[in-house]
Order: sequence, then C-alpha cells, then structure tokens
Amino acid sequence: MKYLKLKMPSEEGMESSKTSALEKIFMWLLEKLIPKANPDFGTKYDDVETWFIEYDEENDYTNREIGLDKDGHVIVFGPFQSNLGYWVDNDFTLQNYEDHFDVQYIDKAVFEKLWMEIETKQAILLFLAKWNPIGVPEDIAKDEYINYVDLIESSLQSKDELRKCLIGILRETMGLDISSPEAFADIENACDELMKICLK
Repeated sequence: MKYLKLKMPSEEGMESSKTSALEKIFMWLLEKLIPKANPDFGTKYDDVETWFIEYDEENDYTNREIGLDKDGHVIVFGPFQSNLGYWVDNDFTLQNYEDHFDVQYIDKAVFEKLWMEIETKQAILLFLAKWNPIGVPEDIAKDEYINYVDLIESSLQSKDELRKCLIGILRETMGLDISSPEAFADIENACDELMKICLK
C-alpha cells in the first residue's frame, strides 16, 4: 500500500494550475454526480481541503480515503456504508495522482490513526442513535446526536469522566429527568458500552 496526502487547489490556484481543466471537471463531478454515490457526504465534498489516500499498488486502485476541511477536521471518508467515496469510486491510478497533484507520501501510521479516530466516532454515533435517550425517529437519530460525539469521545479516558459527561448532556442539554434509579442504571449501562468502544 501507498499512503498519499494531497491538497485540493483553491479557486484562484485552479486558473494557473497545470491541471486546471481536469480539476474543473472534478468540480462538476462534485456538484452533479458525487452526491448520488455518497448520500451522507455529498454536500461536504466542496469543503474538503486535504485528502489522505490509501492506494493499493498491486491492484491499482484507491482503497480508502479521508477528507479534511480547512481546520483539519475529518468531514468525509470512504468507503462507508452506502457511501462509495469519491476517489475510491473512480479509476485514478497512482500515476494520475502524481501527474495532477502535488502528492506527499506519508507513513501508514498517519493514515491509520485518522481512520481509527473515524471508526471510534462512528461507533459512538451508532450507539447514541440506538440508545436514543430522547426518542427521536430512527431515521433522524444520527443527525440528532452527532453533535455530542466529540464531547463523548474526549471523555472516554475514564468511566468517571464519561459518566459526568453523559449526565451533563442528558440533564443540562437535553433537559431529561435522570433522578430515578432506572435512569442512573441506564447511564451506567451506556458508560459500559461506550468504554468498550474505547478499548477496541
């Protein structure tokens, strides 16, 4: 495997880029085709500034991809569930990447660290959607709880910190009554399940 890091050109840079015509085609694809292949991320591709790519040299295809915004936050990745990914879903070869972008080769550990963080966040989100403490409809549960993922992830260092975090979210943010023994037992169970995510 080869691991690549590449920057998407700014609109100003595209005009003078050696691949401006190709990159303009990319922009058109992002607007017209990518949302269909990546229903969860389609609207976010325009905000990707840096890509991390895992490329399978032996079979000549992109295996995994991670897209970061200008602040260094992961906003797209693939393949994931019904999302094929942008680079994963095209026929770019390693030579194409080198010809059309300023490619920086990186260590596998850099890519895997980012991917592990993604998997942890997704596992937290899936748990929250399943737990669903405020009982929102299943089809919007992920959207409802996604803003709590980073806070919960930062509290996974200890069960005490996680418990405090969940109590704060449930009581202060969601306005739930968690005074009953049953509610506290539910929180303890949630802590146990979330800590398992941390240990994987």
